[in-house]
Amino acid sequence: MDPIALILLILCPLAWSAFDFLRKRLAALGRATPVTLLLALVQLPVVAAWAVVDTAADAARLPAAGYWLPALGSLAVAVLGTLAFQRSVEVSELSAVVPLLSLTPVFASGLGIWLLGEVPSGRQWLGVTLVVLGVLVMGVGDCWRLRSLVQGLRREPGSGPMILAALLFATAPLFDKRALSCASMSVHATFVIAGVVLALGLWLLATHRLGELRVLLRRPRLLAAGAAVSLLAFALQLAAIQRLWVGLLETVKRATGATMALLLGALLLGETLRPPRIAAVALMVVGVAWVMT
Repeated sequence: MDPIALILLILCPLAWSAFDFLRKRLAALGRATPVTLLLALVQLPVVAAWAVVDTAADAARLPAAGYWLPALGSLAVAVLGTLAFQRSVEVSELSAVVPLLSLTPVFASGLGIWLLGEVPSGRQWLGVTLVVLGVLVMGVGDCWRLRSLVQGLRREPGSGPMILAALLFATAPLFDKRALSCASMSVHATFVIAGVVLALGLWLLATHRLGELRVLLRRPRLLAAGAAVSLLAFALQLAAIQRLWVGLLETVKRATGATMALLLGALLLGETLRPPRIAAVALMVVGVAWVMT
């Protein structure tokens, strides 16, 4: 591995973890929809400028036939997945829900069986088992019986939205890969982010909730930091996937995200570093590594 690839392998997961933390901070200021809308609104001029520069350099590919259906799928996943994530960190501690994104490669494996006929190996099935066990351990209370584990997970209000986010994020590559075969990355990113802004803006307008944006606008530095870090994480990921095996990047990204959620939650958000959560994250990290092998 060359030094640049190693640096990207370290920085990209850390950037996503920092974005998770900032989204948790923003969640304390407002509900999921206005937070998601304003983050996308700050990002939009940057990706639009990228598309303009690409077009001026004759590097952009405008949407061709077959683009719009998968692009709309990408937009739907972006809207619903981001809202589900934001809602989850709004109602639960960061360390309780972000590790549940380790289910993303598990769901991706299930989709691979269903859509592509790609059956996991024995080692990968064992990894799936460890991730699912880790998810159950996240809900440990006073009893380790299976029924109590499931009930404990259900009692955490952010668990359901984060599991939904993991499922939606697992479908994103299916739509993005097809869309990017018909348009350039800058054009596709501009379409998706503009679509998020339009869809959520119309929703807030229709539900008479545009006033909720004012609370968030009182913290412009935090909002700008969230948007800047998200763009940095996205750029680092684009650079990383050109130099690294995607499975390796995804493994390190999920392992780092789960671990940093525990640390940042304890050090900066005053969350309790509970032993079951540490055990759950350890199981998930090993499980994700085996699933992605």
